[in-house]
Amino acid sequence: MTNLTVKQLRCAALGSVLAVAASMMTPSLAYADATSEARVLFEAGANAYQAGDYKGAIAAFEQAYRIDPRPGLLFSIAQAHRRQYILDRRPGHVAVALKRLRDYLNLVPEGGRRADALAALAEIEPVALKLEGEGQLQPLDDADTVSRLMVSCSTPTALVRVDDEKEGKAAPRSLDLAPGKHTVILSAEGYFDEKREVEVVKGSVVALDIPLREKPAQLKVNAPAGSEVYVDARLVGKTPLGTVVDVTPGKHQVWVAQNGRVGQHDEIFVQRGENRTITAPLPWTLQRKAALGLGGAGVIALGVGIAGGIAAAGADAQANDIRKSMEAGKVVCKTGDCPQLDLYNGSLASRDAFRTLSGVMLSVGVLSLGTGAVLFFMDNPGPAPKVREASPGTDTSPSAPRALEISAAPMVLPGGGGAFISGQF
Repeated sequence: MTNLTVKQLRCAALGSVLAVAASMMTPSLAYADATSEARVLFEAGANAYQAGDYKGAIAAFEQAYRIDPRPGLLFSIAQAHRRQYILDRRPGHVAVALKRLRDYLNLVPEGGRRADALAALAEIEPVALKLEGEGQLQPLDDADTVSRLMVSCSTPTALVRVDDEKEGKAAPRSLDLAPGKHTVILSAEGYFDEKREVEVVKGSVVALDIPLREKPAQLKVNAPAGSEVYVDARLVGKTPLGTVVDVTPGKHQVWVAQNGRVGQHDEIFVQRGENRTITAPLPWTLQRKAALGLGGAGVIALGVGIAGGIAAAGADAQANDIRKSMEAGKVVCKTGDCPQLDLYNGSLASRDAFRTLSGVMLSVGVLSLGTGAVLFFMDNPGPAPKVREASPGTDTSPSAPRALEISAAPMVLPGGGGAFISGQF
């Protein structure tokens, strides 16, 4: 068994007590409601403290105190010196911790962290007296003055690169730098890089809290030309879109529609920086097909009606010629068999038949074209569907806008024609 001197045992015991006491106390939240430069320095110091970088925490807390001398920072400074003494056993940290604790107790006569400060003082004073008795309680020299850069970021995956570093290290990051100008770059997947040029002064701490901006997701829509594209019920353009549509990360409703086509609704969830393509074929609606069919049928009916009218006019002209010949005595029927009279009567019958056919077909053509036009121009997909919050178990899928329903049937009546039309809106 190794023999230890009384002095070594006493130092070991005091160090153990100091370590336990320090581990039970953390820096006070001196800047919970502040937004100043001192607050950024305090938060940088708190990050360094939690990471075990007590020298960095000391530098940040001290500089924050010089800017905004809040008593709580004195307690934080003392805690960081106590932890650093446990690491390097330099008596100067005990001297500073002792002074900062006494200063804090003088400035905070009641409340705050006074009870913790008194407990810490009770633990550290015996160590200070012992070191003073041995002539070791000396102040810290300039070697403990550092020029430090401390970078923090609220984005959990942020990486920090300084100057010519090829690879970044996770934020928060604290490092000693030579005085002068330095370049800091923060990056994270799905965010835009942020670059800062900073000037580090000898013996100072530069604390940066740099937020990162999210990259938008990009949406591309493939749909028939002229289709309207809505994102979250907002019209963003017609296809072909000249560029991609930037959308915020998260859930979105996309509605693609065009007159005469079946609209397409998509609910999508996009990540930061994601490129998403939506293909919307938009087939023709039954109403549009019916409109085109009725239009085609109307054109054919009008053609037949016009042809019938021309045939009727020809038969009438032929009958008139025969009648004039008979009136002029050029045609004489002496027997019961009279071909010219039969031809005359046949021309009149053909004329009447063609007139009836022409009237019916022209009526059918006009009605078919009119009905087809109504169906064509009323075939509107309507506004983008709205997605509403519903109770659990309720179907929240948006319903397609209700189409205009019209039906027509031609009717042939004695002496003319018509059509029966019915509709539902």
